[in-house]
Amino acid sequence: MLSPSRIFFAYLFISQFTTSLYEARQVELPNGLEILSGLAFVWLIWWWLRDDSRKRNIQWMLDLGFFLILGWVFILPYHLFKTRGLSAFIPILFFILVLISAYAAAQVGSAIVG
Repeated sequence: MLSPSRIFFAYLFISQFTTSLYEARQVELPNGLEILSGLAFVWLIWWWLRDDSRKRNIQWMLDLGFFLILGWVFILPYHLFKTRGLSAFIPILFFILVLISAYAAAQVGSAIVG
């Protein structure tokens, strides 16, 4: 079964790869893609956070979506360290590795295509 975290990391790779490929080719991203990508990113974070919080019996505020738009970069690490302790570094490092690998793959793909 596909978990929210697996879908999130797959989306993150595809999104970063696409963005990096456009940047490597020096082409501007279509506005629709940029908007949809941002909305999908926040929605996937919300879905993962809701699923993880239910597993750990944690209550969140009612308007978590807007709160995530403003501060996801602070909320996710806080949640991870609060629920997992030092092992929170594992998903954080995985997040960084996915971004770096997607960027590298896009650069290699752009160099091969020409």
